[in-house]
Amino acid sequence: MERVTKSNFSCTLSALVDNISTRTDMEKAVSAVVQLRFITPPLCSYRSFTAAQQSIILHVSEGSLTVRLCLQWMAELAKLDRDLNYYFTAVTFLHAARKITTNLLEDKLLDVLATIISKAFDTADRYAHSEFC
Repeated sequence: MERVTKSNFSCTLSALVDNISTRTDMEKAVSAVVQLRFITPPLCSYRSFTAAQQSIILHVSEGSLTVRLCLQWMAELAKLDRDLNYYFTAVTFLHAARKITTNLLEDKLLDVLATIISKAFDTADRYAHSEFC
């Protein structure tokens, strides 16, 4: 992968995000955003955060989200930014709500929602126990 700089970031991220189909592709895109955070002022970081949000919306709403992909997204987003992980969860729930209202809810999406809920409770339990220890 080409080293990310201020001048080539937009093209690099766009190319990476447009071609996410494997875990390796996702890791490359996340890595590019992480690199950018170290070399850019907050405004560009805001732009990269917004680009990541748009990517999440696109891949959740138009892609075929499976439990495996959901876990990969959550793991990679957690490394990048906790808020992006929360955003992914919210977008996934909104996507499911839309599917429910149009009678298009499938078992595969229910499995994804169960995975997200399970992960959310695991995280909440860890925080609850760490406060008392």
